[in-house]
Amino acid sequence: MNSAATHAGNEMRTGYLFVVENLSTREVMGICGVSDAQRGSVGAKLGWHFGEQFSRQGYATEAARAVMGFAFENCHVQRVIGDCFSNNHATRRVFAKLSMHRSRFGQVFDWLLSLRYRELRSIVRYSIQRARWESSGDNTTGADGGIADTAASAGISHSNRPPESTDV
Repeated sequence: MNSAATHAGNEMRTGYLFVVENLSTREVMGICGVSDAQRGSVGAKLGWHFGEQFSRQGYATEAARAVMGFAFENCHVQRVIGDCFSNNHATRRVFAKLSMHRSRFGQVFDWLLSLRYRELRSIVRYSIQRARWESSGDNTTGADGGIADTAASAGISHSNRPPESTDV
């Protein structure tokens, strides 16, 4: 969060982190964001983290769908990717709901990803190309890339302004 606040004013910003909160209680449920999100990027990386009490309620799917739309519509990326441990079935289900497909490079690539993350467990990569997203029906976004429309239906709060240190 401190890194996001430090780089918030950077005109060449490539990362966006959104806090997901319950609008009625103002309780923070988690975060969702995208990194390496600049025009033409062939690998903008999607990620999220939610508190355990908010698992299996669809919040990750809704937030990730909104952030993915933001990356395609506002940042003009060509592809969004997501990595997770191969045994993380919940995250893999979210990727599937987002019309993302597993990388076809195989187990050698999975283990190379593991080395990149300095992990001793297999990591798998999912991705979606802009054209596939546009034709998937998941691209029901508003002027802000879908953050507001999707957020309203999921009870997610957002701001288009860069975060200030007091927001962190």
